[in-house]
Amino acid sequence: MWQGIQSITDYRAATPLCEDNTAFLNELNKYFGQFEALNDAPVRKTIPHPGEQALSLDVADVRGTLRRINTRKAAGPDNIPGWVLKECADQLAHVLTDIFNTSLNQAVVPSCFKTATIIPKYADDTTVVGLIRDDNDPVYREEVEQLVDWCNLNNLVLNVDKTKEIIVDFRRIQRSHTPLLINNSAVEAVSSIKFLGVQITDNLTWSLNTAALVKRAQQRLHFLRRMRRAHLPPPILTTFYRGTIESILTSCISVWSGGCKASDWKTVQRVVRTAEKITGTSLPSIWDTADKRCLTRAYKISKDLTHPHHDLFALMAYGKRFQSIHCRTARFCNSFFPQAIRLLNSG
Repeated sequence: MWQGIQSITDYRAATPLCEDNTAFLNELNKYFGQFEALNDAPVRKTIPHPGEQALSLDVADVRGTLRRINTRKAAGPDNIPGWVLKECADQLAHVLTDIFNTSLNQAVVPSCFKTATIIPKYADDTTVVGLIRDDNDPVYREEVEQLVDWCNLNNLVLNVDKTKEIIVDFRRIQRSHTPLLINNSAVEAVSSIKFLGVQITDNLTWSLNTAALVKRAQQRLHFLRRMRRAHLPPPILTTFYRGTIESILTSCISVWSGGCKASDWKTVQRVVRTAEKITGTSLPSIWDTADKRCLTRAYKISKDLTHPHHDLFALMAYGKRFQSIHCRTARFCNSFFPQAIRLLNSG
């Protein structure tokens, strides 16, 4: 079905281009080479004893291995696609078996077998959260230093240029914050960050996040209109909406739904109404979806004894309602846990 939708909407994913950066490749080679820097043991060729039977492979085993190749994986340095090796397993089995057995008998691995295409992977979204009281931040800075030391110990390099610091401070009198230093470089302090797809601001409002979600959802409405012009039935249009538009609008909705302004709710609901006109069907409102998601998450936490916040869902003495959480501010009252307990008690 999705292939048909892509054909109707004329959707084509852009193919990323690979940069020709020789300096980066040299740095990458230097990084992986440091793991062998301390390995100064000479290479010794082990000659099998004349009386020993050399290890050998069977044609059937080689043929079976070729037929089990995952064709979705990328080709190696020889640029031979996996599907070629798999489809030609019968023709290649005898040739490859002779090559492998010759290598085993001579105890020599061909140089072409020692090459590989290495695609580096990077770990993102490493976060350090600290609570600072009375401008006493040594513990927070020590935690950051421990993270830097751990990265250095494990041959990881922190990119300070991409590292950001966000300060959430609701005191009436705010004092200046000493810049955070990593490897003698100051970390940039920002007013908003994107964490796991959610826009978080230093005042914990969600207008920026909802605006970003609405923008992404409106782009998907174009494909929904193209499908409507192709005279697809409403069930398929609804399925497309639920999978590509509603999933965007409700991304992490249990986190930001309680602190959303009325104007933000109206902006999100406007996208739902537009989708209703296109599909010609009635769709669940964003408010109902938010309450349903919060209730589902709350039920899971209340039943999971291993969850770190399971103790917040404590039943009262008569065992029918959950104890309410005492809230000193409206911001905390509208956050997930107090809101979830209110929904559970009202159900």
